[in-house]
Amino acid sequence: MHSAHRPRHAGDPGFRRPARHRGPSPAGPATARGQRGFALVELLTVCAMLAVVTGALLSLLETATRIVPRDVEWSHVVTESRTGLRRLVRELRQADAIHGATPNAVDFEVTIGGRQRRVMYACDVPDSAPAERRCTRVEAAPGAALPAPASGAPVIGRLRNGTLADPVFSYTPDAIAPRHVEVRIRVPSSGERSRSGGPVHDVVLHDGAYLRNQDLVG
Repeated sequence: MHSAHRPRHAGDPGFRRPARHRGPSPAGPATARGQRGFALVELLTVCAMLAVVTGALLSLLETATRIVPRDVEWSHVVTESRTGLRRLVRELRQADAIHGATPNAVDFEVTIGGRQRRVMYACDVPDSAPAERRCTRVEAAPGAALPAPASGAPVIGRLRNGTLADPVFSYTPDAIAPRHVEVRIRVPSSGERSRSGGPVHDVVLHDGAYLRNQDLVG
């Protein structure tokens, strides 16, 4: 009677380990396929997309480069003009007497630092650019002759108005006995660097002052 076969183990005599399979791994071809390089068409497509994105970014950068300096100049022009306009109107409000009032100049007496002074703002003085004017301020002691407006300190520059057709000053009820002075200035929206850059729109600023002395002094 034959004995039952039992499985052999590593320590038994005549035990042989089964040969290991050394052929190519079933995952080998898939791994190789997953590591293949990009095709030429794919590389060309990616390059074209990068070129489009780069062009769009450069266009945005160029636009920002043009807009930022323009906005800075606009802010600078408006700030300077407002500062000069506030000074002019503030002194007009403190006027004690009016000596003369024209569409583009006003001559008055005002107390400054406890002293009586005669002041004139003239806003039809030619500026350095053609068709532009500036508003200057001159002062003297009461009864003394005023300096020439062209020699005065500039208060507002690059005026587009300051003509008879487009005056700076208007008076209510009239220039003979003004009770209120309206001041209107028109300046270009760009700064000095954009003078040759083509036409620009104008910025209009205005303010007004009620006069303490309503009578014109002869």
